[in-house]
Amino acid sequence: MLVAITLIPTASARMNFGSHAQGADQPHRLQDAVLQKVALFISSSMEGMTMFVGHGKVWNDSIQHMANIATMSFLQLVKNITPETIEQASLEAPLR
Repeated sequence: MLVAITLIPTASARMNFGSHAQGADQPHRLQDAVLQKVALFISSSMEGMTMFVGHGKVWNDSIQHMANIATMSFLQLVKNITPETIEQASLEAPLR
């Protein structure tokens, strides 16, 4: 099964990305540049997965499990991402 997702920053996405971040009293809006970085990360993560679980690969029978993990991970990412998290050094980034 091949799945393609296109992420386009929209007014709705700007309102919903990161709106569930811990400690957020109200939803915050992310700028298009931040949304594009998140979309690029998700897209490149999905593309990179094909070299391991794509058609004809040894772990192809795990593709549904990988899709389940990716879905969970990406949903948590878009619910909790903030511009500050992106700007922090990786060792300083909070684990949620």
